Amino acid sequence: YFNDSDSFVLTSRTRLLVGFAGGDTVLENSISLHPYYGFPVIPGSSLKGLTRHYCDEFEGMDKDMMFRIFGKESGYKDTQEGEVVFMDSWPDEWPAEGFLELDVMSPHFTGYYDKRSFPSDDQQPVPIVFLAVRKDVKFRFALLPSRICMDKSIVVMARSCLEKALRTFGAGAKTGSSYGYFE
Repeated sequence: YFNDSDSFVLTSRTRLLVGFAGGDTVLENSISLHPYYGFPVIPGSSLKGLTRHYCDEFEGMDKDMMFRIFGKESGYKDTQEGEVVFMDSWPDEWPAEGFLELDVMSPHFTGYYDKRSFPSDDQQPVPIVFLAVRKDVKFRFALLPSRICMDKSIVVMARSCLEKALRTFGAGAKTGSSYGYFE
């Protein structure tokens, strides 16, 4: 378990969909849940990608700092790991009403989406029910120095960028429809 110096807590201000289209489920839409305990999980790899995107878009970090934080991919001749480890995020507490609730999306032009016809007003919506993490769930986010990190201030910088990214971009699927934002 992480203490406050290693981690921080943010609350979801909208519903959250993580791993939305990734796995097999009876509802045809998946959500990332802990395999043993069933609570929602935001994978560290997703948080790392989100933070990298934020740093590239808003922080204007130079390439060397980006490489230090996130590492160099295998496409570079001198591949290296990053100095920051992004841990999976889990709920910080168990809410009385649980974590999940049902949500619905209703595509109106299924014939068009199936490439059978043009969109028209005579097509019936087809409701699709799926699970979402309810809003107001507190998640704990943790970043740690990797084995090659020599200066913990780089972890503090990455933590600040992750926090801003979660508030600015949100996490998970359907952020363009206001899912996955934190406060």
